[in-house]
Amino acid sequence: MASIALLTSANSSVAQNWRAKERNHYIVAGVLDRKMVSRLIGVQFRNCTVRAYSHGIDHANTYHSSVLACQQDILAETIKNPTFIGQHPHYARSVELYHAGTRLLVAIQEDRRGYLFVASAFQMMDWNYKIPRRLASGRITNVASRGDIYKS
Repeated sequence: MASIALLTSANSSVAQNWRAKERNHYIVAGVLDRKMVSRLIGVQFRNCTVRAYSHGIDHANTYHSSVLACQQDILAETIKNPTFIGQHPHYARSVELYHAGTRLLVAIQEDRRGYLFVASAFQMMDWNYKIPRRLASGRITNVASRGDIYKS
């Protein structure tokens, strides 16, 4: 219940959504553009609705104590309009979305049933160090620079 208290202080509408969906233990965090993900990193997901399960919110609250990661509107904005997109090297059915304005990383994975869920969300404190390294290694790509692929 500590996560609900943090959600209440961060954004009251999130707490209301959480209570409404408490039986199902998730809230809708956002809608992923499957076409963008498919074209930029080559992963095709069956679903586009991204859920934030109770354990994912608890994980973000416990290990990445950033209030930004728990605000539904910021999560939804990062999922809808990321600045950078990539994939975790160990998880084939995953996508990492980065938002430059908030320096937020949202890691999304697909479960066996095809549902997308927020595996983790946190604010990167060493953004200026990690982003250039990940761009240089090819782990992530800039969404704006790949706009020609995205449009169609």
